[in-house]
Amino acid sequence: MSSEQKDDSLSDLVLKKITIRNYRGSATPLVIDLKRDANFLVGRNGTGKTSLINLIYAILAGRHASLLAVDFTSADIVFSHPDKRYSPTLFVERRVDDDGDPVSVTYRFKDAKSRPDAFNISFRSKYYRRPDEPLNVNLRKLRAELQKRFHVTWLALNRSAPSNALSSAEGNKSSVSEVDSKIQNTIHRLSTYVTTLDGDFADEVEIFQKQLLLSFLVEEKEKGSVQLMGDLDLDEEKVQLTSMLRELKLSPEEYIPKVESHISTAKSLHADRLKTQSFTNIIKMYDIWKLHRWVEKWRMLQDRRYKIYHDKDLFITKLNEMLYRKVAFFDSGNILRIKSISKDGNVSADGDLVYIEGMSDNIGIVELSSGEKQLIIFLAETLLRDRRPYIYIADEPELSLHIEWQEKLVPLILELSPQAQIFFATHSPDIVNQYGENVFSMEELAH
Repeated sequence: MSSEQKDDSLSDLVLKKITIRNYRGSATPLVIDLKRDANFLVGRNGTGKTSLINLIYAILAGRHASLLAVDFTSADIVFSHPDKRYSPTLFVERRVDDDGDPVSVTYRFKDAKSRPDAFNISFRSKYYRRPDEPLNVNLRKLRAELQKRFHVTWLALNRSAPSNALSSAEGNKSSVSEVDSKIQNTIHRLSTYVTTLDGDFADEVEIFQKQLLLSFLVEEKEKGSVQLMGDLDLDEEKVQLTSMLRELKLSPEEYIPKVESHISTAKSLHADRLKTQSFTNIIKMYDIWKLHRWVEKWRMLQDRRYKIYHDKDLFITKLNEMLYRKVAFFDSGNILRIKSISKDGNVSADGDLVYIEGMSDNIGIVELSSGEKQLIIFLAETLLRDRRPYIYIADEPELSLHIEWQEKLVPLILELSPQAQIFFATHSPDIVNQYGENVFSMEELAH
């Protein structure tokens, strides 16, 4: 098996077991056996759950500088893999000198116990680092190796992800808040995502149109086309023809009279199907049946459309279920827009979800509450992962979220991304909700 094939076989891993030794000087290893779907770290203030969730994220994200500052000696992270021959494990070792100052952090990964390390990369602290040591090269290599095997995302905004970046110089702070910066970036990424979906469906429509045009050039034998006239559901035929012609950008004035005439002729021929037919009527019946074949192909195209847009539509549906007296939608330019809803429940005076600059019911994204912005970011991040197995980590994601939203957050993430794995540190029983058996207490883990 080639190296490339081996990486492919071990991609999309999720967490199975975490072992951390000498965490905060404890002689007893800290061990967490994780569930496949949702996991929660809970504990009183001061028990260290934020520090622990930050450490776990730093290990998985390859943030070696953060690890040098944490009091632990080693960590083993075992990943779940459907093939029992493999036991993919990430090993991290932190070495200190005789004075207790950090010397280095080493990352190793084994695909199976019987195999040599897939990679072994070390990072020295700045006091022990050689001038010629390729720090940035090794860091890029490490993160590339990790990302081949699993994907991890820090979700919460009110608690920033642990970083190994140095603080910015004074006077260089941005006036844009973290949540506003993140929501603007998220809106842009959503727009790109939906535009990609539009391109995918446009390709399907182009194939359909080409096949339709070619059908007039290639003669195909239609078995029983005249005899099967009575099998057509003409009311459904009318609905599908109207949908097809509308999608092909014809105006209603162009296609509605033609569709009405087509269906009327078909009904007339159906009523007289037992009578002897003229040659002209036989030709009409053949044309009707041949067009019916394209109605069937159109239904298949709509099925493909449903699959292409399903996750996007689910995202909008679930977001709108959560928003209060507001409605979210994508405008003609694929930008996520928000409108207010009147007290009677109507979206606007005419009920149309159309974005027009300057309308009184428009709500700018930055005008939303911090909780609404965070909700959009949570759901969008989940959507943009395209249902791949992702490990979502957050510290106190409940901050700024209404109790009802806290209860729905985890089930909603798992509905949008069934392959996701969640690991949250939280104070909220509402976040935990139905996953009460998936809770790990800091008091029991580390004290």
